[in-house]
Amino acid sequence: MNNASGTATYSGTGSIVVNPTFIGETLLYADATLLGDADLYVNFGANRPTLNGSITDLFGIDSNDNVDEYTGTVQVRNGYIGDDTHNSVTASYAGTIRGNGDTISLNGNMYGTVLGNPSPRVIDLIGFGDSTIGSYQGTSIVGVTVERD
Repeated sequence: MNNASGTATYSGTGSIVVNPTFIGETLLYADATLLGDADLYVNFGANRPTLNGSITDLFGIDSNDNVDEYTGTVQVRNGYIGDDTHNSVTASYAGTIRGNGDTISLNGNMYGTVLGNPSPRVIDLIGFGDSTIGSYQGTSIVGVTVERD
């Protein structure tokens, strides 16, 4: 990745799990489990490469097995490549989405990696943070896997 320069666009999938309950590594329950489109924009020209993007066009299922499309956007922001190692990625996420009669607010931090050297091809991030549905405070897991366009 040391040879990367300029800017690049990455597209792929975003996933969101709201208020998950696990038994071991198995997801037992969640208030919502969603998939959508993820886009990241990377500036390799910066002294410290930056990235920002979004997760949109979400659809999924709520805790009552209702399937719906969700409006709104989850922003991936304040991202940097190379904080810990040359291919590590850190970012934050925040946004409000609506579907199945719920309004869900999300925020947290993401960590991941850039794969491909010298040409960065894939960015993989996962984050853990907070969620709010109505007045209920909970947790969230947000993931992004994107490939260079």
